[in-house]
Amino acid sequence: MKDKYYEQAVACVKDTVLPAQIKLYKSCGGDFDKIYGEAMNGNGYFGKVIEAGHIYELGYEKCTCSKVQSGQITDPDQCNCSRQSILYILNCLEPNSIFEVEIMESILRGAEHCRFKITKSMRFRELLETHNAAVAALVRDNLKKYKLDIPGTAYFDEGLDRLSDQYGNDGCKYYVIEDDHGQVIGGIGFARFEPMEDTAELQKLYLKDSAKGVGLGYEMIDFIEERMREAGYKASYLETHDNLQAAIHIYEKMGYKEIERPKEVGHSTMNRFFRKEL
Repeated sequence: MKDKYYEQAVACVKDTVLPAQIKLYKSCGGDFDKIYGEAMNGNGYFGKVIEAGHIYELGYEKCTCSKVQSGQITDPDQCNCSRQSILYILNCLEPNSIFEVEIMESILRGAEHCRFKITKSMRFRELLETHNAAVAALVRDNLKKYKLDIPGTAYFDEGLDRLSDQYGNDGCKYYVIEDDHGQVIGGIGFARFEPMEDTAELQKLYLKDSAKGVGLGYEMIDFIEERMREAGYKASYLETHDNLQAAIHIYEKMGYKEIERPKEVGHSTMNRFFRKEL
């Protein structure tokens, strides 16, 4: 659910600040370290790189809200409108990245300046041919670890080493997550599930061990469900196995309900089946 200030924030920056930020982003080659370390300083703004490639600070020398400047609004909660506007701009610049924006201090809260902490998380990228080998290894390593390196699982899929040949149209996509060094640490995709009307199958959700345990699986499912909705699907279906208890826990927490085994399944060894209305 969107924040109550979201619509107000978008209206405030969509036709003014956003075009300027897009121009700045392009001039810096999409390098956030350069944007916040150099380009953002001046004209009432100041920036800082807290952790290269990951955490940044953005500050305003004075409050930019006209309603605050005119005295119409004095409630410190209004600062969430600025937070939402920053988040909106960042998501427009990099829709496949994950951002968090935190209010560090603000003028309405008694500080001299308004300061925001921006955290940029791992990037989702649409699968390319260059990712094929890394994704195939990721899938096989995970399945082998859970003793599912057997027929009837994705381990033996004929096209596993050439996944980019299978995904790429509007109704069938796969995404990888890269770390700050460009290494693939996770992947997730979807494709039409023909036996069920208006339903996409959530496919091949896998993470490297180093990326597990920090909630990334939930973010990946959120991301792929939004892509399903954009493709026109009304429901998400998935099949998994008793051996994958951590994954089953995530699915249930994300609202998936267990169903009986469909007459047609993608992998015959799978023995747990779930569905969720989108």
